[in-house]
Amino acid sequence: MQMFHSMHVMICVLMSPRDPLADEVDEHVKIFLSCCHRFSRSYFKKEVKPFWANTGNFPTLLCLADQRRRHGLIRWYWEGTSERFIQKLKRVLTSMRKTTPYFAGKLTLIHKTNVMEWLNEELRKAEEEEDKQDSETRPTRMYYQYKTLEEIERKMRLGEVISRFTLHGSNKIMIAYGGRRRSGFMNCIGITKLNKGSSRKCVGLAYVSCDLDDVNNLLTDVNVSVMESRMEHYCLMLPLIDDGNFDKEFAIIYDDWDVGNEHFQKCLPNLCAILFAVDVLS
Repeated sequence: MQMFHSMHVMICVLMSPRDPLADEVDEHVKIFLSCCHRFSRSYFKKEVKPFWANTGNFPTLLCLADQRRRHGLIRWYWEGTSERFIQKLKRVLTSMRKTTPYFAGKLTLIHKTNVMEWLNEELRKAEEEEDKQDSETRPTRMYYQYKTLEEIERKMRLGEVISRFTLHGSNKIMIAYGGRRRSGFMNCIGITKLNKGSSRKCVGLAYVSCDLDDVNNLLTDVNVSVMESRMEHYCLMLPLIDDGNFDKEFAIIYDDWDVGNEHFQKCLPNLCAILFAVDVLS
């Protein structure tokens, strides 16, 4: 306990704003080191090297009094938690037994390194700010534009999830594709119901047999901005694969969790009518 209390008092003196004199600093340092030595001799055998002698941190405390006489307040030496500043010096200054030109060169290197780190941080902040502004001004694209029509045909044939959208004032479902999006153009192809008015119901979804429109009805080289201004809803078409069999039957789920019925009309899932059919409040 003497060792811990003496250490606490020593630190308080060293960090005190009342400007303790060098002799007072030296006294408290020696009291702490004496307590360390007494602790070592009390708990370990004499042939065991004292713990304070295994590192230079303890003996160098004796230099603090002279540092106080030459440079003033010891509390000015404090550099924050976790040695956050001296670590930069330790990476460069491997030894203090060097000439003056050596230190001058090392300080120049440290200065250049700090400037490069500062520039890198400023560039990173500028990029983040630019990305933030872009994300705020650029509208979120809620649909996927496929590369080619062949990719869409393959997904229709194998029964994979497909991203689609509808246009204002119409239940017509469209799929975007094309490789000229960077130039501001896209192609679109619609979906045709094969069995009008009939569907298979499964877990509240209506699965309808679908196929792509005839290639003669394609929309080609449509301006992306114009087409996106006409989009109303975004949806996914989920395939029905029953025991490994797929008959081009898809259900529609919209971005607000509504679904499409057998006429491709946007509505609530069938399960909602079943689950909430009973008025529990009446």
